[in-house]
Amino acid sequence: IENGTSHVNRLFTSSLVAYRSRFETNKIFLAHFRKNQIICDYTYPSPVRTLQLNRNRLIVCLDNEIYIHAIKDMSLVHIIKDVATVFEDKVNTVSLASPMSASALSNLIAYPLAEGAMVEVPADESSENSNAKNSNSNSNNLGRIAIFDAYLLRTIKVIDAHENRISATCFANNSTFRAGSQENPLLLASASERGTVIRIWSIPQGVCIHELRRGMYYADIQQLSFSLDAEYVGLISKNQTIHVWDLMKKERFAEKKEKGEGETTSETTPEAAVADDQLITDAQLEQMQQEEENIYKGQTSANNNTW
Repeated sequence: IENGTSHVNRLFTSSLVAYRSRFETNKIFLAHFRKNQIICDYTYPSPVRTLQLNRNRLIVCLDNEIYIHAIKDMSLVHIIKDVATVFEDKVNTVSLASPMSASALSNLIAYPLAEGAMVEVPADESSENSNAKNSNSNSNNLGRIAIFDAYLLRTIKVIDAHENRISATCFANNSTFRAGSQENPLLLASASERGTVIRIWSIPQGVCIHELRRGMYYADIQQLSFSLDAEYVGLISKNQTIHVWDLMKKERFAEKKEKGEGETTSETTPEAAVADDQLITDAQLEQMQQEEENIYKGQTSANNNTW
């Protein structure tokens, strides 16, 4: 590759790789890396911020648009134009579902809505989710995530996810059969620019099933990621911290309790299942963050540098 690459994305364990040229930032290539052969290339009207692919679709995110291509022939099938600005340091605001086993929800795209965008949601949406049915009631769309079906080419859900702008989203691409059914929903994680709360959503229902507290202070969330079995979710922030949550902790504790593996006492809570020397309380976490902030302020005042 003569001009260098960036934003490389591989289709599972196949030989198909998509990447952006480092110097021609508005151009992407689709290549067969085992044959060392470029299959095709595509040029866009503005710089490519990120690209993702699954077995059916390739999505290319520009500043305010998402181009959707069919993998089989790289034909352009749709352009989403109501996307909030995707900054170069916020490329993880857009996510493409790519579960290991195909399902009806294998081609969903989650993206933050642009300010003032008017979104039409199918009339057969469940009345239980009023925020999806009245998707145009919040005109500034701050903190709202649209779920777009890249196969049916329509918006299927709009979620009022946060009160601030979206900073990261991520689908749980586990290999469980029929991901997306009512018994086994597809999961979506989201974070806002404030970064204090991570929410886990059940898709396509659009219901918040977990609310995870990261801390009380502002944190710039760079990336969210699920484990392959969708039982853990983690994040990376600009505060030089990594957080990991066990989404199945309560279920595992209830299962152990049912099997009689431990007595029911005030100490046998899900939190007590972790050794005392390994457990960090919220108060300790806040104290650690405050100490880091004080150290940071001292360094910046002395060196006039930022980290």
